[in-house]
This record gives sequence, C-alpha cells and structure tokens, in this order.
Amino acid sequence: MAKKAKRHGRPTGSKNKKPIGKSVATMDISQLRAHIANLQGVLAKKVNAQRAYFESQLVQLGGYVSKKVTAAAKAVTPNARAGKRAKPKYQSKKTSR
Repeated sequence: MAKKAKRHGRPTGSKNKKPIGKSVATMDISQLRAHIANLQGVLAKKVNAQRAYFESQLVQLGGYVSKKVTAAAKAVTPNARAGKRAKPKYQSKKTSR
C-alpha cells in the first residue's frame, strides 16, 4: 500500500478568516468598552435564541414548565413549611431557656 504524501504549509481556507481589527491590547478604554458591550449583546442574542429553541423542544416533549411560570406560581401559593424550622439536636444549657 502506498503512503500518502505529507502536506506541508498552510491548510487550505486558513487565509479566508475575517480580521478582527485592532488588537484588544492596543485599544483605548472607550473602544474596549464598546467592543465588550457589542460582544455581550451578540452573546445575549445567541443565548436567548438557544433558550427559546430548547424550551420549545422541551415543551414538545411534554411535562416541562418554564422557570418564569413556576416562579410566578410559587409567589401566588404560600409555602406550607415557611416559618417551621427543625429543632437542633444538641443545645447548650445557656440557649435552651
């Protein structure tokens, strides 16, 4: 069986990347803050899109309720155990009065 020739040099397509622009290390503070805000906006959009997609998938599977809905339901219905605390097993004589 013949050996394949080793490929030397840059892989194909590696030159086709978009340049980021200025290096983050050489940016002014105002430019850096704008860049960070832009990145946060892009990431927030992506996260919200993914969350909506996965929530729709879970709803289709059935039995899934969003956290927003459960939080609203918990706010309306009071907790039965609220205010009840377990008595400590071992108390010092000073605090047991």
